[in-house]
Amino acid sequence: MRRKTVHYASQRPDAEGSLVAQDPQTGAILALQGGFDFNASKFNRAVQAQRQSGSIFKPFIYLAALEDGEMNAASVVNDAPVVLDDGSDSIWRPVNSSRDFQGPMRLRPALARSRNLVTIRVLQTMGLDHTIDYLEGFGFAPGRLPHGLALALGSASLTPMEMTNAYAVLANGGFQVSPWFIERVTRDDDNEIIDEATPQVACPSCAEDQETVEIDGREYPIAKRVADPAAVYILRDMLRDVITSGTGRGALSLNRDDIVGKTGTTNSQRDAWFAGFNNNLVTTVWVGKDSNETISEYGAQAALPIWIEFMGDALEGTPSAVPERPSTVVTAQVDPQSGRRLADGQTGALPSCSTRITCRTTSSAASAVSWKKLVVPRVQVPLSRSSKPANPIAHQTKDPPNKRPGD
Repeated sequence: MRRKTVHYASQRPDAEGSLVAQDPQTGAILALQGGFDFNASKFNRAVQAQRQSGSIFKPFIYLAALEDGEMNAASVVNDAPVVLDDGSDSIWRPVNSSRDFQGPMRLRPALARSRNLVTIRVLQTMGLDHTIDYLEGFGFAPGRLPHGLALALGSASLTPMEMTNAYAVLANGGFQVSPWFIERVTRDDDNEIIDEATPQVACPSCAEDQETVEIDGREYPIAKRVADPAAVYILRDMLRDVITSGTGRGALSLNRDDIVGKTGTTNSQRDAWFAGFNNNLVTTVWVGKDSNETISEYGAQAALPIWIEFMGDALEGTPSAVPERPSTVVTAQVDPQSGRRLADGQTGALPSCSTRITCRTTSSAASAVSWKKLVVPRVQVPLSRSSKPANPIAHQTKDPPNKRPGD
């Protein structure tokens, strides 16, 4: 009998991708995908691919400023051209992905719209050395962070695992948890436990000097707190605007009020990112090519849809997980243009503008609030040759036709 030959057609995608999902309270890795096909490539992009992080790095720059007390969500910074001279024949002129400038604007909409020049000025105000030292608490090794203002735009090459673990600190209220995979090891004949994980866990309700906490009858060490809970809460509230009115609006399709996140796109659209979370789950998606060629898409177009599909399934049937507002945080109505607090009963805020602000109190009294306005003029800052990355993130090519910026 003659055998019938069957042919199958398949298509391998031109781009690769990875996804990491983590429990931010314990550090447990819940899901990990390192590429399209393990048989075709053993390279695990989730833990091995060091790629420029783009705008998903920006929240950590903002958090440094919030925690330092130099700025609050309503602080005003100038979205205007910056010229950086590194002492060579070339100069760096970073731009926004939309190629325009909006002038003085508050930090809240600046983060929601991912304005590059505002973020550079925030980092410039804070200082590179101070900020890099602060970022170490999120698992970023100082030696791997470029010592230049391009750091504000995500010029650091980091893995999806590293970015997920850093975002876990934002999700759990400021605790540095560590990623782990294996919960326990048992004998298959009698279920005798040979070894069992005892990770450091987040504990927002624990006392500052408390070292352990009991969970389900077991004692767990408490993770180190590396960020102020009030500053983290404020940043999280700002990141919600990324979803409601910024570059991550696609996530509104999940119909949840507890998810926040940030899009990211690197120079020439080589990398597309989205990192987002609620209290119980943080997930990062990266899409790009191993060859480092452009994928001609922004994070909102390439990475966000994958994140939405995964989170939709993972969070289905789970209740909303919104953090409690710390007692040291107050809210107030502010002028949408100046960022200044409006007096009781005062009108003038544009109805179409978000006038919410969250800021930290400067004393135990809720009325003692530091309201600051910061406008940084056009500047020229010399950088050492080593400060300029080999592939400066803001040296972008012209936006592709009919593409809406969504970094």
